[in-house]
Amino acid sequence: MPERRHANARWRIALATIAGLLPIAPLASADDLPPVTARPPAWKLHKMDDDPAVGFSIYRNDLPSSDFDAYRLEALIDVPPAVVAAAALRSVAGPPDDGLDMERSLIRRDENEIVTYSLIRIPIVADRDIVTRVRRSHDEASGAYRIAWEAIDSEGPPPKRGVERIQKSDGGWTFAPAGPGRTLAIYESHTEVSGPMPAWLVNRMMTNTIETQIERLREKVAAEVAVHGNGSGAAESP
Repeated sequence: MPERRHANARWRIALATIAGLLPIAPLASADDLPPVTARPPAWKLHKMDDDPAVGFSIYRNDLPSSDFDAYRLEALIDVPPAVVAAAALRSVAGPPDDGLDMERSLIRRDENEIVTYSLIRIPIVADRDIVTRVRRSHDEASGAYRIAWEAIDSEGPPPKRGVERIQKSDGGWTFAPAGPGRTLAIYESHTEVSGPMPAWLVNRMMTNTIETQIERLREKVAAEVAVHGNGSGAAESP
């Protein structure tokens, strides 16, 4: 039994890695969203935590073109968007978090674009790897920051023998102003997990995976505030 629990934990960590990264309150409805972050009706509420300290809302989109569902998380963070965006970008571009059984290397880095290669070790089945392009942007009109990623095959090392290359994966974080010193954080992700990994199992485990993303972001934001303060100047470089 301890071995099974350990394997399940490693599966969840691996899915959190594949899927991509402070006081929070949940959103009740699409009416709460500013236009830049409006939620299309295809997203259906899957889980809500209304704890005023660590709340969030998770939505699921049953895509007709895929066996794997897409997921969206929404939460409010009492820190300005620039600070939250800086914390998220450092997480995406930096070394893997402790506890992740993976390797990440930097292929290329420009002013607003990063390309990385990740090798993710997964128990029982074949390991996965992925080449990811991460782009950041800032919409001055709305004040929102965006960190978007997608799997690419135009750069990076060739596929390795015995390792399943993830070909389709995209998503991102959007951080929009939600009042003075407050951020609406939205995480969206969809991945076609290649190889013999059953879709029903992946879909079942993704809720915990998405929760892991906001937990890690909260930790990164707290560290960002501790180093740079709660101002807006921290977001320019990871």
